[in-house]
Amino acid sequence: MSRHQNMQTNKHRIPLPIDDTYSFMQHSRGFRLFSRVFRRFAIIVLSIHIRFFFGLRLRGKENLHMVQGGMVSICNHVNMLDCAMIGCALHKRLIHYPTLKSNLEIPVIRKLVKVLGGFPIPETGAAFLSFAQKVKELLTGGDVVHLFPEGSLEPYHDGIRPFEKGAFSFAYDCNVPILPFVITYHEITGVRRLFRRKPDLALTILPPVMPDQNVPRGAEVNRLRAFCHDEMSRIFENSRPQPAYQTQPIPVYDTLEEPDTFFPLPVLDDVSSLDLNLKEAHLMQTAFSERYKN
Repeated sequence: MSRHQNMQTNKHRIPLPIDDTYSFMQHSRGFRLFSRVFRRFAIIVLSIHIRFFFGLRLRGKENLHMVQGGMVSICNHVNMLDCAMIGCALHKRLIHYPTLKSNLEIPVIRKLVKVLGGFPIPETGAAFLSFAQKVKELLTGGDVVHLFPEGSLEPYHDGIRPFEKGAFSFAYDCNVPILPFVITYHEITGVRRLFRRKPDLALTILPPVMPDQNVPRGAEVNRLRAFCHDEMSRIFENSRPQPAYQTQPIPVYDTLEEPDTFFPLPVLDDVSSLDLNLKEAHLMQTAFSERYKN
């Protein structure tokens, strides 16, 4: 983006001051009711859009039934609509999405983000304490907080990037499970071949991972981060297309020893006494040539 475009974008932004007194969530009953109704409508529209334009396939739905109450959901951040994909998969749950402060400074979009469950990630230490407290209230209250441990959007990145500790720290502090999601890529199918160049997508839901409160916080947060990263990487690597067949190497023989698989020639004890007609001699010569050519 050019400097002029940046200036135009910043000109139309609505500054959002965030301090330790900022209210991260709307508490009015009317707003919450409108938000629930609007989310249901959005899920229907987005489900159709995502299925048609991205060919999204949902796998591992049985793992959703293994989680009750509050939880932290995580996913690789590779598409602008991956939040919508998570929301459609968890359509029966109330989900909240911490997002960049800049997303809540864009006119019109800022209201849409709030209604769909987004709230800003603060940029100062004092405000972050209030932010962390709000996240913990949501988790202990039975809601879902979705976080991207990779930290930033990298469209169609090949692989799972390193994780930050935030999501796993919240899970440990609130003693709630982590539900990992993985977005993988697949060959375009159907009519999407006519208008898409990017691959189709699949969303895989992994089994939930529960923190062990008997392990010290630092060690357990690191274990959760490493375990989830390994499991998500395994799913991503296994999704790569496999070759349709494997070629077998052609054996090369350095000597003229006769392998068992070759056409056997007759063993001649007394060559001088062999009486062959021209046709038989020609057949033997041809077999011999084919056997040892090149």
